[in-house]
Amino acid sequence: MRRVLVVLACGAVTLAWGTLRAQQVNPSWFGELRWRSIGPPRSGYVSAPAGVPGDPTTYYVGLPEGGVWKTTNAGTTWTPIFDAVGIASIGAVAVAPSDPQIVYIGTGNLSGWSFTPGKGVYKSTDGGRTWTSSGLSASQYIGGIVVDPRNANNVLVAALGPRAATGAQQGRARAGGGAAPTGGERGVYRSSDGGRTWARVLPADGSSGASP
Repeated sequence: MRRVLVVLACGAVTLAWGTLRAQQVNPSWFGELRWRSIGPPRSGYVSAPAGVPGDPTTYYVGLPEGGVWKTTNAGTTWTPIFDAVGIASIGAVAVAPSDPQIVYIGTGNLSGWSFTPGKGVYKSTDGGRTWTSSGLSASQYIGGIVVDPRNANNVLVAALGPRAATGAQQGRARAGGGAAPTGGERGVYRSSDGGRTWARVLPADGSSGASP
C-alpha cells in the first residue's frame, strides 16, 4: 500500500509540473526588462562570438581590431586573453563541443572595421590561457571555423586570402588580364590532426577564397 501511495504521489507531481510548463508565459512578467551593455568595454563591433555548450556563463568574443575576450560569469566581467599573441584582427572563434578547453581562433577580420590582416589559425588547449600557432599563416583573413562536435581534431576553415591584387596583378589588369587577387592560402581547408597540417578541399586549385 505504501508503494502505491508513493507512485501516486510521484505521478501527481509529474502531472502538475507538466501542466505548469505547458502554461503560457505572461509577457508582462518581463515588461520592465531592458537591454543593457555587458561589454567587453572596447568592443565596438563584435565579429566572432562563441559560447561553450552546456555552460551558460562562459563566452568568447573576437573583435575586428580588439583581440579576443572571455567571460566566465555571463558577461559581468571580461578578460582579454589574446593580447600576448600580438594580433588584433579576429575573424572567427570556435570552441570544440567535445572538449570546451580547446578553442580555435581565425585571425584576420573580413569586414571594413579591420585595418590589419591576420596570421592564420591559433589554438588553445587550456581554455584560452595559452595559444599556439596552428598554420595557414598566409591566409590573411579567416571568416569561419567549424569543429567536429565529436572530434576536436577535425576542423574546417574558410580562408579568404589576400583581399587586394599585387602590383604585378594590377599591371596585368591594366593590360586587360583581370585584377583578381591570387596567391596566399585561399579556400576551404581541412585538418584532421588538430591544426598541425591542413589540406585545401575547395577549390582544388586555390583560385578563390572562402567566407561564411
